[in-house]
Amino acid sequence: MKGYIYEINVNECTYIGSTRNIKKRKSAHNCLLKKNYCNKLYNYCYLNGIESLNLKILEYDEFDNLELRKREQFYINQIDSNKLLNKNKAYITDADRKLYKETIICPCCGSGIRRDVFARHRSSNKHKKNNIVIYNA
Repeated sequence: MKGYIYEINVNECTYIGSTRNIKKRKSAHNCLLKKNYCNKLYNYCYLNGIESLNLKILEYDEFDNLELRKREQFYINQIDSNKLLNKNKAYITDADRKLYKETIICPCCGSGIRRDVFARHRSSNKHKKNNIVIYNA
């Protein structure tokens, strides 16, 4: 099935995406922008006064769904992370998936949690209640 890998440039920053239907995807991006949708790409646009997004096609080819995500991730990896507007990875390798499922110890409260839910853990009552504060005398 045909698929597209595209980029959106906003000032010096870039968002990489993939889709099967480029016209619908462009329309959806611009619709979400107008609706004040909240994510990294749109928030950056709001801060910089951007009112419309233009998509630049990087690749158009036959891709199965997995290959489409891998190609999208290839382009994401080429961009400096400080200039990347993507919040999530498009494709996670088996090694990365294994790493995310690893249990780590929270340095603040001592709880054992999976690495992939650590951010959510920090706002949990368990974390707030058991937070160990070390004071230097």
